[in-house]
Order: sequence, then C-alpha cells, then structure tokens
Amino acid sequence: MISLPPMPPMPAMPPMGMHMCMHMDMRHKPPSRSNVVMSRIGNGELRSIDLLIEAGLFNTRSEAVAYLVGEGIKARKDTFDKASSTLQDIRRIRGEADEYLAKLKKDVGLVNVERSQNLEKCPDCGRDLDKLPADIKVCPYCGSKLGK
Repeated sequence: MISLPPMPPMPAMPPMGMHMCMHMDMRHKPPSRSNVVMSRIGNGELRSIDLLIEAGLFNTRSEAVAYLVGEGIKARKDTFDKASSTLQDIRRIRGEADEYLAKLKKDVGLVNVERSQNLEKCPDCGRDLDKLPADIKVCPYCGSKLGK
C-alpha cells in the first residue's frame, strides 16, 4: 500500500443536487470549468483520485482532478511566478532578436520588398512573419487576424 501525503483541507461543498441548484444564489455560483484537458496519469494517482470519490469528497474524477490541479497551482505559486517572469524575458529577448534579424536582412538585401511593406511581425504575439507568404490573413503562431 502506498503512503499518500496529507490532503489540504477541503472547502465546504454542499451536495449539488437539483434542490440546491434551484435555491442557489447566483453570486455563489461554482467556478466554470468549461476547458477540457486530456492527460495520462499513473495507476497510483488514479487510485488516489478514485479514493476521494469513494470517500464522498467528489462526485466525479473531473471534479477531483480540477480541485487537485487548482490546489497544486496555489501550492506552487512561486514556481508559476518565476516561470511567468522568465517567459516575459524570453518574449522580450525573442522580439529584440527578431527586430535585429529583420534589420540585418534589410541591410544585406535579403528582404522581399513586397513583404517589407506588409506586416513583418504579428501585432499580438510579436513573432516574425517575414518568412511567411505576404497574403496570410491569420498568424500561424497565435491565431490573431492580420492585415487591414
């Protein structure tokens, strides 16, 4: 038998039967969980999730996993803060590198004149669009609409 670390305290969660939904104040609506994420987990993790369901803490694996993911993110907030800061630096450096490369291409004469009159970078994600066809309408990196 595996030894599990202690669970963080569970928030008070009344059963969500039909009678509760009808009397629930809309200000206390549970958070929306409309995003679907497929994931493969090990047998031990699945047994732990099923244990929470069998104990009556959650009705579904989806509810249990959503709770555990949220708690994991809260518990490792410092890691997410560091990753966010690092990603901002990476985006800034990538943008500077793209600008430098575009200038170098112009200086060397490698830039298609027609393209240089259009978008060279995506206005939303800042990624270099220089090597892509001039008539693209959507950024292939972030999906933003391009052009006029």
